[in-house]
Amino acid sequence: PSDILKLNCDDASNWNAGGYSSSNRPNQLVESTGKKLLQEVKSRKKPSLILKFETLLLRQMMNHYVRNLTNLLSRVLIYSITGALLGAVFWKIANTEADEPLSLDQAQASFGAGLFLTQVYYLLPFAQVSTFFFDKKLFAAESGIGLYPAWLYSICQLTLEIWVMVLCALTQAAISIPMMSFWNPSMSKAASFVTMFSVFSAAGVLGNAMIMLISILVWSQDLAFLVASANVVIFLALSGGFVPFPYIEDWIVWLQWISPIKYTFQGLVWALLSNTPTEALLESMELDTPPNVTYNIIINMGFFVIIAGCSVFALSRQREVR
Repeated sequence: PSDILKLNCDDASNWNAGGYSSSNRPNQLVESTGKKLLQEVKSRKKPSLILKFETLLLRQMMNHYVRNLTNLLSRVLIYSITGALLGAVFWKIANTEADEPLSLDQAQASFGAGLFLTQVYYLLPFAQVSTFFFDKKLFAAESGIGLYPAWLYSICQLTLEIWVMVLCALTQAAISIPMMSFWNPSMSKAASFVTMFSVFSAAGVLGNAMIMLISILVWSQDLAFLVASANVVIFLALSGGFVPFPYIEDWIVWLQWISPIKYTFQGLVWALLSNTPTEALLESMELDTPPNVTYNIIINMGFFVIIAGCSVFALSRQREVR
């Protein structure tokens, strides 16, 4: 190091001529370099939020989707196979002659088939637990140097997952709905398909966001699977599909209002029976609040916004543990 410092002087002999000893020589090279670096850093412009978002979004997309294309295709394939298997099990269950309305018995049987379609969007997102844990660990490592805010991390991950879940919902709906003849005779098949696809897309996005929040809150993947499974079981019990609400005690039935699966299931059955004579069945089973597809989707999107906000807050509290 002393030889390097001497290079900063015109004449190495000037060190001793100036009266400096080896213990008190000024570190001229470090001082000049440090000042120059400090001026350079101060002159730099801070990256904008848009640039940060683009950079983070591109990195997440490259890591989870472009470089791991097999995982993306596998997710879409699994949703497609699930839709095909459910369509085969419940083949033409809602089929009627000459587009006549469903009978009460056929409508109730279709409710059971529809409930299985509904729960797919709350169970299959479990596969993303490991991905969310990886992102949580990565954010905790980078949060110490303040590269990106927590809300930006969450928005990027949710943005990438939204289009994937919409794609999965599209493939499954395109397979299962025709196989099960889930058409509303009061509207065209195209309108009926778009309505049910909208219900499925909202459910997929919400179910994925729930798994993301749970993965952020808990400290192990095993616990995340356990907590998420327990939530889905309770929400299914309060969906109104397995046991109608009139048969559930008043002191506990109020929990239905916090069950996202209830609103997904109600949206599906309203899409199937609205403006038909069998619509009266929805009132008798207390599946008429809210009383149309749009309101049920809006409520689920409200759940999504709340869960996304909780995810941002929970992620901001994460710290790297070594």
